[in-house]
Formats: sequence, structure tokens, C-alpha cells
Amino acid sequence: MNRFITPGIFLLSLILISSCQEDNHEPELVAKTGPDTFASIGDTVWLDLSGSTGSDYQILWKIKTQPGEDTVVYTETDSAYFIPLSNGLYQVELTLTKGDLFSTDYQNIDVSGAVLLPDIFSQDTQLKKIALDFNTDYRAIGEVQVLAELSIDPGVIIEFASGASLVVKNEGNIYADNTTFTAIDSSWKGIYVESTGNTFANCVIENAGNASFTGNENEKTAVLAVGSSTLAFSGNTLRNSGGYGIVVKDNTEFFFDSPNQVYPYTNNRFENNAFGPMVIPVHVLSDLAGQFFENETPGTYIELYESTYSSQETKDPLFSDMGIAYRITGILTFNKNLSITRGVNMYFDQEAGIKVNGILTVSGNDTAPVNMDGINPIPGAWIGIHVKNGHAGFSYTNILNAGSNAFPDQDENAALTAEQTLSMDHCKISGSGGIGLYMPGIAHIQFFDNFKDNTLENNAISAVRIRMDDVNKVVNGNTIHAASSAVPAVEVHMGVDDPLGKWLNLDAEIDYSIIEPVKIKATKDLVVEAGTTIQMLAGMTWEVSGGLEANGQSGAPVTFEGTVSKKGHWDGIFLNGTQKILMNHAVIRDGGGAFEDKANVIVEATATDVTITNSSITNSKGYGVLIKSGASEFGINDPASNNTLEGDLGGFHKE
Repeated sequence: MNRFITPGIFLLSLILISSCQEDNHEPELVAKTGPDTFASIGDTVWLDLSGSTGSDYQILWKIKTQPGEDTVVYTETDSAYFIPLSNGLYQVELTLTKGDLFSTDYQNIDVSGAVLLPDIFSQDTQLKKIALDFNTDYRAIGEVQVLAELSIDPGVIIEFASGASLVVKNEGNIYADNTTFTAIDSSWKGIYVESTGNTFANCVIENAGNASFTGNENEKTAVLAVGSSTLAFSGNTLRNSGGYGIVVKDNTEFFFDSPNQVYPYTNNRFENNAFGPMVIPVHVLSDLAGQFFENETPGTYIELYESTYSSQETKDPLFSDMGIAYRITGILTFNKNLSITRGVNMYFDQEAGIKVNGILTVSGNDTAPVNMDGINPIPGAWIGIHVKNGHAGFSYTNILNAGSNAFPDQDENAALTAEQTLSMDHCKISGSGGIGLYMPGIAHIQFFDNFKDNTLENNAISAVRIRMDDVNKVVNGNTIHAASSAVPAVEVHMGVDDPLGKWLNLDAEIDYSIIEPVKIKATKDLVVEAGTTIQMLAGMTWEVSGGLEANGQSGAPVTFEGTVSKKGHWDGIFLNGTQKILMNHAVIRDGGGAFEDKANVIVEATATDVTITNSSITNSKGYGVLIKSGASEFGINDPASNNTLEGDLGGFHKE
């Protein structure tokens, strides 16, 4: 039977066949990444292929271009991700493959921001530059402890939250070159170092010092080095600290980082630090040259606390003019020669001073003197200077308001104590709470020209205490004033054997005070100027084995008296030399206190040329004048001599 197929039935059949064929065809292989996006450094960037089509394909993710060296994790899965560690544009490539078929798509991720530092670096770590220039690379929000070697690449910028800090412990060390340590907001705590081998070169450390590492608010600082830590610290800028720039404590040392050619401590800049640039022990002076303070906070100081400069140091210590004053808060002891150069200004706390077991050279000039004063500039504001085992040389130096207390191994307050030799010119010592210049024992001024154009005044106990044969060198060519009528200008102890020269009338109530028995030795001569007053402490004697000229004038006698107006307060003047002894218009009183030979004046048998005229010899506990048996005749009690003689045992007695 013939069958007839109409056109409509045929068309329907074609459509059904075509539909069956399409139902059996697989989806096209098309790779599709997520949309372009943004991320921050340290984020986990998940890679999304959910928009892709196809089946049974292989997956491969990779970073096609990037600013760093990061890699994708789980590259052949639909769980792939990467963590960008650099700022800039990353392009990620997705490739799907199935047999001979493949499809590729790309996603751009624009990365910016800083990586959060861990709380602890327990393994050696290198922090690389990951941000674009002038953008922050890393951030710290708390205390970051360095327990291993931490190396920071040049140009890295690290920001710290308000309470954050960098703490380098004994197990770790840090190398930072051209690193910026700064605040996220306005300020942060700072850097604490207690380990060895740390290097900071050409770094900027700013806006730190908002809290103290030690609990002492007076020790807030951008950098604190403690214990036996060591640092190579040069070319850095420390600015805008809420405390100091750097505080160096304990046995911290600066060292030369030879592999990296970083010098111990030089070319650092200190700017606008609230408490000042630094607090250091005295041994840092050997490395202090070459710092810059032009923009440091006005009225602040380089501060040095009580410490000792060892004789084992390879360099001699030096105070030089750094354009900023020094503040000394304790006793600085130098066991090497010390130099202080022109223009240096030093200010001392109450218990502060300088002790030198060696040579001290202070070299100011007429346009740039050296100034030493109390931080509170009132009389007796600091201890002073003690030169124990070497020459003390001063030029154009002002030593003001010292003498608050004696040094621990001394028993006298003095602005300047020199125990060996001294030279001084164009200097001023004033405002001492004790003696101005004190030269005990055999200490002496070597030559007349070694002490000239100086002013010693307003010193509470005396302007100067020196040996007998140095008086002439001090009072001639210098200005010597007593602080008041109750104290002497010059205190005198026994000398050695130099020429005695001339003692001047210093226009003081007490020109000279004799504090030890003194003697004009044979072949030596002393001239005492008219109007001079010499006071004798209790029990003192004045022995003349050489020559003496005490040639006063009417109304301006030469006076020898006790420090107390009391008979027998001192023992008397003993004349026993063969050289000329002249006492004219002299006042001699308050003596005669010796066990034997009780008199104001005792003429020994050896005296051969004695003249006493127009003098008043009174208030003696013994005789006014006692002439020992065998002494040459002279008319001391002759009315022509015009003497007034008086004493408990009589005015005059010749044995």
C-alpha cells in the first residue's frame, strides 16, 4: 500500500530529529574569571571560575604579571587563592583545557595597603619594599618582638599604632637601612634595643616617644638602648619625639659595622624632640662628633648622667661645640685626658660635676669662651671640677655657681680643685658655695705668667686657697675679691720653695687668711703692701727665716691678727733670719698663744737685721715683743721707734 507523506509531517519530523541531536551535544568550553577587583596587601584573594562553562576540564591558575614575586596556591583547583605582598596591579590568568580544546580568561586585581607585622619574629626575616614609593609597606598595632635576625630593605616604611613599639630582644638583632619608622596617627612608643649587632643607617624615626619603656616618664624616648647592647647608628633623623631622640643606658656601646660601612655614631639629625636629642653616658663622647642639632627644640641639651670614662678607651674624650649646650646630671669621672674646646656651654645639676684623673685642657677664646654654670644659676648650684692626677689648663673659661658640695674623696667645697699644676688665663670663677680655686698640698702654679687676667669673686669661703709661694702669682695681674667682709679673699697654706714676691692689698676686710703654719725660708723674701690685712687661724705661726718687708703707712697699716679678736688666738711671728726684716706701721695682735715664747713677736737669737717702727703690738696673751737671749740689740722699746707694745706678760721683754 502506498503511503503519502504530507509536507507538514516531513517538516515536523526534521524539527524532532534536530532537537534530539542538540540534546546530545556538550556545553562549549569557556573560561570565565571573576570581575576585576581591588585588594589590600596581605589579603587572601580567592580566585573564582564559577562563570566558566564546559565539563571535565583541567584548571590552571597563574599570575601572569605582578609587581612582586607572589604565587597562587592550589593552582589546579577551584579553591585557588593568592596573598599579594606588594602594591600594584596583578593580572591573574585562568586556563581551562579538555583534550585539544582550551579557553583562557584574565582578571585584574589592583592591590594597595600595608602588611600587618606579626607580634613576634622568631625566625630570620627580610622585610622587602612592597608598596609604591612613599606608601606604607608594613604596620604594627602592638608590641613587635624581634627574637631573630630582622633585615629591612632600603625604602621600607613601617607605621606604628599609638601603643605600638619595636622591641629587639637579646635573641635577635636588626639591620635597617633607609627605613622610615613613623606613626599611623600622631604618635607611637618607640624602639627598644637590648641585644648586640644592631644597625640603623640613614633611617627616619619620627613621632615616637609617647610612653616610657622604663616606667619613668622622664625617660620617654624614640630609641632606648639598654644592657650591653651594641648599635651602629649613623645618618639617622630622629624627630618629633614626645621625649628624647635616643637614650643610652647601662653598658651600651656604639660599634663600627664594617661589612656595611656604617660608623658607630655620627651624622645623625635631631629635630624637634620634646626633651632634647639624647641622654648618654660619658663614654659616648668619643663617638659624638658630627651630629646635627640645627632644628632641635630650643632650650634642650645633650644630657650626660653619672658615669665613668675608662682608661681602656682608645680615644681621649672631648667636649666640643655642637651648637647645643650640655647638661650634666651626675659626677662624670674621666680616667683619661679630657679636652673641652671653645664655645662649649655646660650646665650642671645640684649633684653634678667633673672629675679628671689625668690632664684637663679647657680652651675657650675671646669670642667663644667655655661656660660652666648650674642648671639653676644661683651660688652653689653644682659640685664643681676636680683635677686629680694631671695638669689643669684653662683659657677664657667661666666657672660659675659651683661648690655646692665636696666630691666624695674631698673634704672641701670648691668650684675648681687642682691637685697638681695649674695654668689659667682670662677666666672667671664666681658664685662658689665654698672656695673658688682650691690647690691643696703640693699643687701649684708653675710660672708667674701661667696665671693672668683672671677674676675670682663672690665665692662663699674664699676666692682662692693656695700655697704661700703661689700667692704672688695669683694676686698680681688678676682681680681677686672677697665675697663679704666675713670671709678672706685668699687662704694660704704652707708652700714649697718658690719666690714669694709681693702680697697686694686686695681692698678686702680680710685680704689673707693663714690656715697652716707658714715660713719664709732662708734666701726668700716677701713684701706685703700697705693696707693689707692678714688673719691667722687658731694656733698658727708665722716664721721668718728669710726677708720680710711689711711697710705700712699711717692710716694703711699692715695688719697681722687672729681670726678671733682674742688674746693667744694664734702663736705669733718668729723672726730668726739673717736677711732684712722691716715692720713699719704694722698692727700685730691676738697672738702669744704658744706653749713657750709667748708673745706676738719673738725675735730669735739668729735674727740680725730687724727694724720695727711705728707699730702697734697688742692684745697678746704673753709679751708684746719677746727678744730671745743672744739676739742683736735694736730699739724696739725706744720711744723713737714709736711702737705701742702691750701684753699680759708685758709689752716688751728681753731675755
